[in-house]
Amino acid sequence: MKNDPSITADFVTLANGFLGLLAIMYIIDGNFRLGMLLILVAIIADGFDGILARFFRREAGHGVYLDSIADMVSFCFAPSILLYGVYYDLDKGTSFQSLDNALTVTASMLVVLFGILRLARFVEKGYKTKAYMGLPTPAAALFIVTLLAVVGNQFVVLGLSILISFLMISRIDYPKLRGILGWVAALVIVIGIMALFYPSDFSVYALAFSLAMASVYVVIGPYYEKWWKGE
Repeated sequence: MKNDPSITADFVTLANGFLGLLAIMYIIDGNFRLGMLLILVAIIADGFDGILARFFRREAGHGVYLDSIADMVSFCFAPSILLYGVYYDLDKGTSFQSLDNALTVTASMLVVLFGILRLARFVEKGYKTKAYMGLPTPAAALFIVTLLAVVGNQFVVLGLSILISFLMISRIDYPKLRGILGWVAALVIVIGIMALFYPSDFSVYALAFSLAMASVYVVIGPYYEKWWKGE
């Protein structure tokens, strides 16, 4: 039996999930910077497997389920555990005793639970539509990672993470980043990766740029989808 060349996309999808799992391991070990870097690399892998799936005309079937499972690990569980690992402080007591810890648990839980709901909706019919209904999980992960890297205020980071969680399950349409927009998004993510991989005096500016571009997609994306494209 001949090998199906489209299985290449599945290997890239598995690489996405592997990177997410590796990120979780490093986050648990306290290496938050490397965990954040791996989440961003997983976003690149996720975009690449989409390109391969379209090239081999394989945007349906088990690949959709496999992609969503990998995304669940990399863009739901990994960012959720990252928020928890960075901000949960055992010295402050349980989440019933500390407002800081309660907010941390709330944000972490919403990121993973609403992310899973978002992916379930995508598997049901989202991959067939011209736009995403709700903020895509990779975009949410990019926003959370860069926000955490740039902003030092715990309440701002957790509050915006909760907002991002609700955007994932909203009925707001977001554009699918393909063509030129896809390459621009890849460049933004690569800049964030390089800033985390090579820490320097300019890293915070590079990460701030990635955060700004992620914010543009979060805020302007629905307007672009609705009015610019006339849909």
